[in-house]
Amino acid sequence: MINKPIWLKDLKLDKQKNKKYSDMEVDILIIGGGIAGVSTAFNLNNSKKSVCLIDKSYIGLGVTSCSTGKLTFLQSDMLYKIEKAHGFKMAKKYYEATKMAIDFVRNTVKEYNIDCDLETVPSYLYVTNESELSIFNKTMTFLSKVGEKYKVCDNINFPFNVKRCIEVPNTAIFNPVKYVRGLMNICTNVKFLENTLAIDIVKGDKGYIVKTSKNTIKAKKVIVTTHYPFFITPGLVPFKTHIERSYISAFKNNVYKNTSGINIKKPIFSIRSYKNEYVLYSSCSHKMSNHIDYENRYNELINDTKNKFQSDIDYIWMTHDITTNDILPLIGKVNSDSKDLLMATGFNKWGMTNGTISGMLLSDIVLNKKNKYEKLFSPSRGISITKITNFIIDSVNITKIYLGTKLVKNHSFYKSNVYVKYINDELCGVYIDSDNKKHIVKNLCPHMKCNLIFNNFDKTWDCPCHGSRFDIDGNILEGPSNYNIKIDNDK
Repeated sequence: MINKPIWLKDLKLDKQKNKKYSDMEVDILIIGGGIAGVSTAFNLNNSKKSVCLIDKSYIGLGVTSCSTGKLTFLQSDMLYKIEKAHGFKMAKKYYEATKMAIDFVRNTVKEYNIDCDLETVPSYLYVTNESELSIFNKTMTFLSKVGEKYKVCDNINFPFNVKRCIEVPNTAIFNPVKYVRGLMNICTNVKFLENTLAIDIVKGDKGYIVKTSKNTIKAKKVIVTTHYPFFITPGLVPFKTHIERSYISAFKNNVYKNTSGINIKKPIFSIRSYKNEYVLYSSCSHKMSNHIDYENRYNELINDTKNKFQSDIDYIWMTHDITTNDILPLIGKVNSDSKDLLMATGFNKWGMTNGTISGMLLSDIVLNKKNKYEKLFSPSRGISITKITNFIIDSVNITKIYLGTKLVKNHSFYKSNVYVKYINDELCGVYIDSDNKKHIVKNLCPHMKCNLIFNNFDKTWDCPCHGSRFDIDGNILEGPSNYNIKIDNDK
């Protein structure tokens, strides 16, 4: 069992990590090389603007590589929740935008002959218990109102207790890493800087000045597509979102072919085939603030996979998703006063479609083109009852986990070789490896000062508040933090 996404299988990369870059000035700087950032770069490639994209690691190897690679508008209960929170017209617009994204990927793959294992498959939305039937029926009503063709069946060959099921044609599955890196290779007019971490962003006289780990970049416009923005203001993303973590297994199985499915309500059971050789199964999702014993969740997925599919796992990994308080993603100008600072985040577990939408919408905004979805996804959209309610719930959960980690002074994390203690008046995390070597780091996330939890399965220090991750030596693996947690104060 390999603890990494299946999309990294046989992936070959240029390992020039220490390459230096000179300072530069560009029209547009994109920070973040996942599907949202690279899709934006692709749409700006022929704009005659000077465009640069930077990523702290390798293009496509961040959160995008942890995706299940689905392109569908049957996104669990998303359509139902959006219609309930915002009304039918807004839900219809979201549905239209997701269908546009699917067509965009399919057409782009065909036009440029991108090798990304794209398959057109039916998508299934199924009910696994009686409590889901009401949402299921309302989703059917919505699909009928928008004129979407679908079939209803009472049984389907999935290893779940499927009671009813909606089937729609012409959705897709693909390898998200191959797709994103394929897009990158097409963008001959965009400068890509890998292994370049954005550290700070300052408003200048004519745009922004971004300090990175390799250079300083001046840009007239900055687009932040780093999954979770590394700044708190403007935008106040931590107060508009919460984080959910999911666990994914991939295993050889040729029983479930040419398929993609998900049930309509938590607990989620997600399935898709891959080249009719593997099946990807995702389950055991939870709010980051609700569970901190990540190893137990991994083990739960391992047991669940074996019980349902009678298969041994070949690959296993986890992902965490930014979920917005009012259900809709945050794509566009960070706020009304920041016309040259844009972002894309809060994809609510559906990053492949919403990342593609981001690429089209963000490129239109910076090129001053009209886009009918700009208001729908605007990060500065108004207050709603749903947003207020979820904000209160999320705030309580985050406060509980924040205080919980603060109040515990010295403790062990599941294993005797991992503990937290004060060293020279500084709270530190200690991990002792198999060679009895101690790895000591600061036990404080630089983002918003939450204490860190040790993830014994991945051997990482994770922030339970906003999802930053660090390796055992304190190097940043995933933001929003843009600083390491090394004891030697190396940033």
